Amino acid sequence: MNKLYNFYYLNDEKALNKLPFATLIWTNSHGGFLILYALLGVFMPIAVYEKNKVAIKKLLKYR
Repeated sequence: MNKLYNFYYLNDEKALNKLPFATLIWTNSHGGFLILYALLGVFMPIAVYEKNKVAIKKLLKYR
């Protein structure tokens, strides 16, 4: 959640680079990794509503 927040609201594009690695570690440690898809499901509609094309393209890359 912190990485998505930093990307979207603080315009920290490097935050998304760490997301796949964090998901890999999170997936192997417990089953709670499905929360990531719920979080993406929250940030994507916000990006669509605000017509933020850059955020939409970058978030789709991690889907």
